[in-house]
Amino acid sequence: PVSLTVSAEAGINGQHIEDHLNAAGLTLGHFPSSIMCSTLGGWLAARSAGQFSSRYGKIEDMVLGLKVATPDGAVLDTAERAPGAPDWTQLIVGSEGTLGVITEAVLKVQPLPEARRLRAYRFRHLADGLKGARAVMQAGLRPIVLRLYDPFDSLMAFGKDPEQKTSPRTRPFDAIRSLLSSPSGGAHDDAPAKKVPGFLAKRLEPWSKKAKHAAITTALSAPTLLNRLAQAAPSPCLMIVGFEGPAEAIHADAIAADELLTACGGVDAGARLGESWLEHRYAVSFKQSRLYQLGAFVDTMEVATTWDRLETLYHGVRSALSPHVFIMAHFSHAYREGCSIYFTFAGYRKDAARLEQHYERVWQLATDAVVANGGTVSHHHGVGLSKMAAMPREHGEMLRVWRALKDAIDPHGVMNPGKLFPDTTEVAAGSAGGAARSMVRS
Repeated sequence: PVSLTVSAEAGINGQHIEDHLNAAGLTLGHFPSSIMCSTLGGWLAARSAGQFSSRYGKIEDMVLGLKVATPDGAVLDTAERAPGAPDWTQLIVGSEGTLGVITEAVLKVQPLPEARRLRAYRFRHLADGLKGARAVMQAGLRPIVLRLYDPFDSLMAFGKDPEQKTSPRTRPFDAIRSLLSSPSGGAHDDAPAKKVPGFLAKRLEPWSKKAKHAAITTALSAPTLLNRLAQAAPSPCLMIVGFEGPAEAIHADAIAADELLTACGGVDAGARLGESWLEHRYAVSFKQSRLYQLGAFVDTMEVATTWDRLETLYHGVRSALSPHVFIMAHFSHAYREGCSIYFTFAGYRKDAARLEQHYERVWQLATDAVVANGGTVSHHHGVGLSKMAAMPREHGEMLRVWRALKDAIDPHGVMNPGKLFPDTTEVAAGSAGGAARSMVRS
């Protein structure tokens, strides 16, 4: 506590770290949505970002030193360096196990905040919300969270505006939202089952569930139409903004943020939606399996760019994917220079083999669109296999530096082979979409 640091082994569960720190009046300030099922080592290997990164930074901003087991059996301690020497810690963070195995880390911690304040705002237009988010960050304010949802992600995350009436434009999405929001996967939310008692409810429930599932798979089979309806849905864009720290300071920050956001067209929607987001912020990690059970897929892609390219990147990715999958997005992890976009997309094919091909094609189109529109293909989920083909285009000549480093530390290629960067000696221009092709080394 005196030095405000903590040492932990890499395999510790994320929530357990926070629980131990909270008991001592401290916090790491790192809250990824996967906190209950992810580890410290995973966070470091993938350069994780928590939901409060706008205030506390990403994991690479918190780590002070690492212990790393290298392929030759040595254990390196990156904290043991002279002032002014290269920071070897940042060489390992984000390397996804390709340079060594992280075994332990030393991290900065913070005192638990005295107070917290969350609020929601509605914007009629996405562009106005982005303008407001940029204004807040560039005014020097440091919110714990600043999240802007596009129209349909707003509808999915928070439901309809209480003043908004049900319309034919929103009805096609009711089944999808119900499936992803009800604990039972939608079975107990069906009106027929609620309106009849006893044995009739039990008999109607399977039929109602089948009808809902059929509606979802039918909708996902026509993504172009579904996306057009989503864009036309009369739903505002919701923003969640929050501050924590000394009570007087966050009161002043909240007033300053309110002035900036209302000047950009934001309408104060009160504290309830903000508090609801905080209460349910980890639920996304437990919802996606319901679509998998239908034979569909759902995945997420977090990308980032500077403020001047943000809308172009958003529309570019949407345009590339809309004919192939249903897509929605929110903007989070905002900074003075730019912001991350968190896309969620879902698709369906009846045949499992075609579904897998479709999934891989969607990822190729998505990463092509990101690079073509000036974005980085990963903000905090890492690269893995899905984004690897885009890495040579994004990093260019730095690929040669990576090759030299990898060969020096892991000459036999035993550390998580085939990850992060394509194992290539030649990178050529790909399709019209700009995909990189690689030639595997023998």
